[in-house]
Amino acid sequence: MIRTFCFYDESTGLFTGNTFSAASVDVDRIVAKNTPPGMRAIEGRYDHRSQRVDLATGTVIDDPELSRMHHERDERRKRRDVARAKIADLERRQLRAQRELLLNPDNAEARARIQAIEEQISELRKQCSHE
Repeated sequence: MIRTFCFYDESTGLFTGNTFSAASVDVDRIVAKNTPPGMRAIEGRYDHRSQRVDLATGTVIDDPELSRMHHERDERRKRRDVARAKIADLERRQLRAQRELLLNPDNAEARARIQAIEEQISELRKQCSHE
């Protein structure tokens, strides 16, 4: 039978998100050998994003605050990823105007398009840096 263990920080009770599975007659020795320093292993599968070990009781509990923090971080990451994708798209859209400007350095319309796109990119970069 395969047994699965989750690792948690022995000082905070927070799960690392790493698991270890073993099928052996001496699973406890193997788990002990593979448990990183400062960590403990607990049998089962637990969600590191919403659960932790209550150090006083040694039981796994749901932690709404932990869940909220992970949700907020995920939302920030999604917004940052959207902004980065928009930046990449805008940079691709600049290419035509850049070629036109290289062919004719006096092309005011191409220069204006590049400048407008660059302003949009600048605003998106600010969003990325605030996240």
